[in-house]
Amino acid sequence: MARIPRIIIPDYPHHVVQRGNNKQAIFEDDQDRQEYLALVQRYKQDTECKVLSYCLMDNHVHLLIIPLKAESLSKFMQKVALKYTQYANDKYKRTGRLWECRFFSSPVETDTYLLAVCRYIERNAVRAGIVGQPEQYEWGSAKYRVSGKTPEFLDDIFPEYANREEYLEFLKLPPNSGQYEMISRSTSRGYPIGSMRFYEKVMKLTKRDLTKRPVGRPKKSD
Repeated sequence: MARIPRIIIPDYPHHVVQRGNNKQAIFEDDQDRQEYLALVQRYKQDTECKVLSYCLMDNHVHLLIIPLKAESLSKFMQKVALKYTQYANDKYKRTGRLWECRFFSSPVETDTYLLAVCRYIERNAVRAGIVGQPEQYEWGSAKYRVSGKTPEFLDDIFPEYANREEYLEFLKLPPNSGQYEMISRSTSRGYPIGSMRFYEKVMKLTKRDLTKRPVGRPKKSD
């Protein structure tokens, strides 16, 4: 099943994945990752976005973003991707495309799935076998959840969306395979991540038919 036209709902979280073109590396060293996060900080307020969670891998990024306006998410991703491409091409003396043409994104049901998606993102380096615990990964938001020291580029999920102690216990546990596949599949195809009630709400807001929910093996969104 092909991806559907992008669904953006202001004031709702969106799980976003952007990959390197042909799965090539987008970060070669820590300076590159620091530059990317500096761009996140630079453009999140300009484009009216909140960033709740992130994980920077070698060839892709995960973000959990709340756009405050319909155009906010696309503007944010375009600005960050463009400026980072200019930085990387200048640093490594290369030309051409760095990112895939289109980033993946899915709106997330706040009440029941926001924390599940947050955990999915923050355990990405654990799934990849890089670290044993989410907070051990230098380039993910999990370390800030544990330390309680939230940087300027990150919007805290506590206490508005979760109790800190409860979430940290939740973070230690990997999602079951069904939940993992649902989040991955929905994101890769652009479908909402949530209950049927949330689907119905999204259909009403967007005036689109989303009754054909994604089934089968997903195109990998990492």
